[in-house]
Amino acid sequence: MKNKGNYILGAFDLVAKEVTSKQKADIEEALEKGYRILALSHNVLGEKIQLLCLIFLKDRPKKEAKKILEYFEKQGTQIKIISGDHPKTVSLIAKEVGLEADYIGLSELPESEKELQEVVEEKTIFGRITPERKRDIIAALQANGHTVGMIGDGINDILALKKSDCPIALGSGNEATKSVAQFILLKNDFSVLPNILKEGRKVINNITRVASMNLLRVIYIFTLTVLLLITRHLFPLESINLMMMGIFTVGIPSALLVLEKDEKRNEDDILQKIRDNALPTGIIIGIAIFVMFSLAYKFPIYTTFTDGHFVTHYEEFISDVTLVIGSVQLFSLYLLCRPLSRFRAIVIVGMTALFYGTYFISPVTKFLGIAPFKSFRFVIPTIICILMILMVRALFSKNIKRKTKKIAILLVGLALISGFSFTKLRQYNAKAAIERPQYKKILVDNWERSQVNKENVNER
Repeated sequence: MKNKGNYILGAFDLVAKEVTSKQKADIEEALEKGYRILALSHNVLGEKIQLLCLIFLKDRPKKEAKKILEYFEKQGTQIKIISGDHPKTVSLIAKEVGLEADYIGLSELPESEKELQEVVEEKTIFGRITPERKRDIIAALQANGHTVGMIGDGINDILALKKSDCPIALGSGNEATKSVAQFILLKNDFSVLPNILKEGRKVINNITRVASMNLLRVIYIFTLTVLLLITRHLFPLESINLMMMGIFTVGIPSALLVLEKDEKRNEDDILQKIRDNALPTGIIIGIAIFVMFSLAYKFPIYTTFTDGHFVTHYEEFISDVTLVIGSVQLFSLYLLCRPLSRFRAIVIVGMTALFYGTYFISPVTKFLGIAPFKSFRFVIPTIICILMILMVRALFSKNIKRKTKKIAILLVGLALISGFSFTKLRQYNAKAAIERPQYKKILVDNWERSQVNKENVNER
């Protein structure tokens, strides 16, 4: 082959610059049918390149490709095809799998980053793209706020794969390409991708829900502890009550909910879920229990006058506090589980029945060593907490019209329940036959003595 010149095989529009009208017509016809076109050319140094032949190749999409793309589109995923082939060829192949969209070639891509960000949102198919420009397209999508996953198999895909958030390589791909991938499809089977997405969403949704439930408990205990340290009061909860709340409002629901196949797209991140659910709810619960504790010091809510003596029923106060916290946590669990599925509804109803059963069923309370249910005093602070939680959520609502209406309704509800609460407190005060200063001193002394006695019993 000495002095016979060079043979060049490559894309027709790059190798065969000059073609006859007949060849051009054949090329256009082949492109319309979705063929990939290669050109074999020859040249001798100093002479023009001579086209020897055109090679037409037909790519057949995999049978499952259409269903896979339809699934991802239904899930709200944008599909982009970035190829080194001619954009018209790529668009026709994409059409076979149900992806009809505008295409653009390398020469039409803008150099400006801002303009490129606009183009990548408008176009779906990109042809004759170089490795560097593939990377730029991925970067533009990320700049627009997208989380980008990319599938590639060739060495020309490495730069774009490294730039993407979730690089996926084919098992038959280049070793260098596989080395930068987070996932490798060993059998080149695209049908596993929907399952990967489902499992990922299941993990994210369940972790978000369970994390919010556990953090809620941490936040309200921290809030209550800080307030009690400032006022130098004793902690009003016991380990058995905390255990009951932990089991029925966090532990068992968490263990059951992670088993659910929740494949819904999560629009919010974990921090936003915490902001909207765990943080305000935890703070409200902590403040509510502190207020209950303070009111119990000043009003004879849990104190009775028997045989000339004041008797403070401290164990009833602990039960009411536990019922308030548990009720609000169950309501928060309901908010986290919306929209309700049959499984979630069963979990919530089951946990509610078990939690209240431990306080309403006498044999159970005796077995656990906790004070049985005696009154519905816990209902009022529970309703106040729930109304305040709903108000905080309404404040974060994006719908201004609905937000204003909700807040107005909730404020009216809070005003009514607060008025009722103050009326009940005045009734408690009216029952005190002793003058206010003497009554207050006896009440506080009895209250503190009840706490100390309870702690001594627990230590023994």
